[in-house]
Amino acid sequence: MGVAAGGEHNTTSRALYRFKITEWTKGDITLHLYCTIVKGTPGKVEVYVVNDFSSLPQNQTGDPHDVSSVWNLVESGEKIAELSLSEGSWFEVKLSSSVVSTYKTSTGYLAIMIKLEDETLEGEHYYGLLTYEYATKNNMDPPYLTWKE
Repeated sequence: MGVAAGGEHNTTSRALYRFKITEWTKGDITLHLYCTIVKGTPGKVEVYVVNDFSSLPQNQTGDPHDVSSVWNLVESGEKIAELSLSEGSWFEVKLSSSVVSTYKTSTGYLAIMIKLEDETLEGEHYYGLLTYEYATKNNMDPPYLTWKE
């Protein structure tokens, strides 16, 4: 997630996470994520809880593909944290119960978006964050949530 050079243009990316929390009824939730790589000097990241974006398609079709419906969710989301990440380290972000109650869907999903604080950087400046797929392939714990009731 960050800014990377792609041919003549910079490409900006954001990280999306979606968790099913049907068993949660109250209390704060802690998000646990792992930073796999840091390239360049990407600066701080911002963590937002956003409205649910539903399941994303396995394969994108069309070129270019319009992702504005997901990309713009950050504008109506709630910023939870701003932090610097270290390569090869887990980090935690606490989500208050009131925020979780506001954004949890009726079907029990909670959506989180992570973006660079400064998305106007030029060149290669990004973080690699653990995904479920990467964790499974590399025998690691996937990103997860914890809570106490």
